[in-house]
Amino acid sequence: MRRARLLLLPVLAMLLVLAALPFALDSTPGRAWLVQQLPRLVLENGLSFRVARIDGSLWRRAELLGIEVHDASGRFARIDRLVLDWAPLALAYNQFNASLVDAGRVSLSRLPVLRPTADPRLLPQQDIIIDRLAIRRLELAAGIAGPARIATAAGRI
Repeated sequence: MRRARLLLLPVLAMLLVLAALPFALDSTPGRAWLVQQLPRLVLENGLSFRVARIDGSLWRRAELLGIEVHDASGRFARIDRLVLDWAPLALAYNQFNASLVDAGRVSLSRLPVLRPTADPRLLPQQDIIIDRLAIRRLELAAGIAGPARIATAAGRI
């Protein structure tokens, strides 16, 4: 009996740590750690992402500041501020579900150069549901759609 208790304590401690992990990630140090880890994630097609700072809650409404999207040649897109009000647990059901995606200034300096992959899709196969989408200012560099362009966008997906 005593031996069973001794074995049970480390298992319970591990379960407690796992249960606390989502709360730890949603703290200021947790969000800073996530910002540091994000550039290490490189998609199969070569895209990677950097974020300068995350404010708010990762599990509900977050504000991401200084987002950069890179390919093998470097940065090709930048978003100064992105407000994301979403339900991250929907990802477990193969859905991206957001009540709000609101981008400040989005700058696209060139089109990305993607590595060839077995799956040509840019995004994973997921249902994407966005109730309110807003891009306050979209800047397209010359050559992407003819001369340099500036636009706005609003809608739902």
